[in-house]
Amino acid sequence: MIFIPWNVYVIFIQSQDKDKICVCFHSDPSAKFFYINSFQYQEAEFNIKINPSHHQAITRLCYLNLNQKVELPDSDLTTARDRGPLPKEIIDSVRPALMIGPSYLSERHKNMAISTLPN
Repeated sequence: MIFIPWNVYVIFIQSQDKDKICVCFHSDPSAKFFYINSFQYQEAEFNIKINPSHHQAITRLCYLNLNQKVELPDSDLTTARDRGPLPKEIIDSVRPALMIGPSYLSERHKNMAISTLPN
């Protein structure tokens, strides 16, 4: 599967035995994701609020966690279902948060994420 940066994916995470909603932020050479969670993690200012009205894959208030990049095993990636791009409104909130830089996210991964943001 080809992963598109800043698209939302629903992926079955075998180690957690559940579907997780993820956002791909980089796909070359391997896919890297941020999780969308039902509550905030770590530094709250780097958890972007997403309402059900923002995206069809979201059924309740959630947060895009920019604090931590996630790389998933191929066995999980084969279950990925593309649910389409994040809306511009959310991308517009992601850009300044990444420019400040979550302390839990390495500079390398921060720059990867910024480089793939749509205009």
